[in-house]
Amino acid sequence: MSAANAVPALGAAGPGLAWAVSQLPGGRLENGRIRAAGAEVALEHLSGAQGEDDYAVRFARGAQARVQANSAVGAISGLLALGELLRAGKTGSLRKYLRFRTRNYKHELRLDAHAPRSVVKYTDATWHALCRNLAARQFNGLVFYAGYHPFEFILDYKAFPEAAGKPEAERAAVRAALNRGLAIAHGYGLRTFIQHYCNHFTQELADHYKIATTGRLSAIDHPEIERYTRYCY
Repeated sequence: MSAANAVPALGAAGPGLAWAVSQLPGGRLENGRIRAAGAEVALEHLSGAQGEDDYAVRFARGAQARVQANSAVGAISGLLALGELLRAGKTGSLRKYLRFRTRNYKHELRLDAHAPRSVVKYTDATWHALCRNLAARQFNGLVFYAGYHPFEFILDYKAFPEAAGKPEAERAAVRAALNRGLAIAHGYGLRTFIQHYCNHFTQELADHYKIATTGRLSAIDHPEIERYTRYCY
């Protein structure tokens, strides 16, 4: 049974599943099948789940283990749990109902290309390490906090040039780096979000339209701010 096709809800989580398989004792993918410590591992749907990421581990007759889940996070968690059982020499059944349906992890990063912790400095290894730790702890969402107005670093301002404060090439590079991280996170079954304070905007926009602003350029009742906010989203 193919790890990528066993549970349709797993979507694009192949990288996360491959990593989880590698954590099994002797774990490997062989001709589309999962094997561990001489046993074959089947991925199956979990019936009677209370939450989308619940999972179960069962041992069938013969050298076969069954990991049952309905989501990528559930399948990854089930494979990791199976690894713990195999290393302990146990073959008992395990069923896990996760208490909370939403389990987001908030990660602070910088989108400014010149900042010390800028997203452009994140390597694939960094992204994979972060996402593996989150998946192993049954988080199912990753929320990025990137300052008050992340759009100024990633938005395509071709239709709104008066609001742009960063060079287009710089924004394109930051956007590509962020999209790469989002793709890797999705590969571990994580939903991704960016925190943004509504009605924040750029200083360039305020200067262009001569809009009087507060210290953080927020809560301004102005038609151009409303137009800009609609453009961002």
